[in-house]
Amino acid sequence: MKRKNDFLSQYDVVNLNDLASDISDYYFPDSQIDPIILAERKKIPYSFGNYSDAFDGLLECSNRNFHIYINIDKLGHAYSERARFTFGHELGHYFIDDHRNALLKGLSPSHCSLTGFKSRNRAERQADFFASCLLMPESRFRKYCSNKKFEFRIIQELAKKFGTSISATSFKVLFYWLSSNNGSLCL
Repeated sequence: MKRKNDFLSQYDVVNLNDLASDISDYYFPDSQIDPIILAERKKIPYSFGNYSDAFDGLLECSNRNFHIYINIDKLGHAYSERARFTFGHELGHYFIDDHRNALLKGLSPSHCSLTGFKSRNRAERQADFFASCLLMPESRFRKYCSNKKFEFRIIQELAKKFGTSISATSFKVLFYWLSSNNGSLCL
């Protein structure tokens, strides 16, 4: 029995997955995705700073220029799994046309993001899903899982391979398992 996905619409799931996967494949065809290098290639400046509890990440648009802020007080160092995910989330706000255009037009103010699939806000859920698809591209995820019996060590191996946290990787495995047509754990 197919379960209803209350997290995002099927349209969002398909389009965000395609967008993030295309970006991953284009910029990092044979390596782990590095959100910092992606921002540099897109000429998006960024800052890792100490912002107390204000936010995890923030995409700011000022005078039609974007800047990403990552809070290392909450996320540890620049290459921690949480910082990588948060950076991917902020890149999601940039790459998702509706988000970027709303910021450019002043229709949506820059806002503080709290990542981790906690928000009820659709734009935040979209950015979280984009980050998971960017860091763990579907084709690579499927290839790694192909013909493997599920064990917890698979999640650990996937997390290490993609530079993601156990919780983000578990969420991705669960998401694919719940949305697969054949009931297999990994697509």
